[in-house]
Amino acid sequence: MGIITKQIKTEINKSFGKYKEKHNPSCYILHKLNMKLQEEVCNTQCKQITETRNEDEEKSQTKGKQAQENEDKNMQKQDEEGVKRRAKEKIEIWSTIYQLQSISNNHQYHSDEI
Repeated sequence: MGIITKQIKTEINKSFGKYKEKHNPSCYILHKLNMKLQEEVCNTQCKQITETRNEDEEKSQTKGKQAQENEDKNMQKQDEEGVKRRAKEKIEIWSTIYQLQSISNNHQYHSDEI
């Protein structure tokens, strides 16, 4: 085994007397110790790791949501600016057409009088 000395192994096996399980008593004890240690140490570490990962995921999700909200606001702002720009262009075009139309009508009106 290498974990315990041969002397300790023989002492453990002697103290159990007749043992009817598959493995000798020292293996059984080491197995139980290992299981208990794993339960105490590994499970605690796993819980801590899981909690840390969950916190990290929550932080990244929050950052992701904030980034998405900022992007949405920027896109909305760009859309609003685009709409305003296009409306301004249309107004300029329409006012130019109206002025030309108005001048043309005035010219026609005055030329009829002459």
